[in-house]
Amino acid sequence: MKITDETAFHKHLKEGSLLPVYLLCGKEQYLKKLYLERMIDQAVDDRSGFNFQKFDGKELRVETLCDAVVSLPVFAGRKCVVVSDLDLEKRGSGEMDQLKELLADLPDTTVLIFCYFGIEADIKKNAKYKKLAA
Repeated sequence: MKITDETAFHKHLKEGSLLPVYLLCGKEQYLKKLYLERMIDQAVDDRSGFNFQKFDGKELRVETLCDAVVSLPVFAGRKCVVVSDLDLEKRGSGEMDQLKELLADLPDTTVLIFCYFGIEADIKKNAKYKKLAA
């Protein structure tokens, strides 16, 4: 399911059923932060525990992301992994293939959120971001 309209996204979050992966991008910084906080709160009860991991995409290796996503939650129904500003332009084809493979087979126990605050993820013009959004 792809949700591109803010009204539909707001309604989706109110229903409380989270999807396995999200891509938060756009010009409205406040709304991105607001929705990110809501999704994290719905996904996990405690942000200080093992079930919440946040990564800076500038320094993140795709192997590390894969390990975080496929690991099982500890004493909870699911875990949440947040990746901020993953610059796909600086990633090689091998890493893109790993990322594509990961997204094709996400576990039901993980909510993966890609959010873009510092760099622009243009899903209309950039082929790598378009693939991520698809």
